[in-house]
Amino acid sequence: GRMVVIGDTPADIACGRSLGAKAIGVASGHYTVEQLLEHDPYAVFPSLKNTQQVLEKIVNA
Repeated sequence: GRMVVIGDTPADIACGRSLGAKAIGVASGHYTVEQLLEHDPYAVFPSLKNTQQVLEKIVNA
């Protein structure tokens, strides 16, 4: 099946990638979009405010 992991730290992205999941970062914590992008996530969003965009990315993962 398909698995998506959403988190706000580099460790969350690493965890998702190690599981073979599509790791999506959200810069809602202590890390910026740029810092999260350094860890090669499937996608990064500045927040979850744009729910439609986030859901589309998850559904198309």
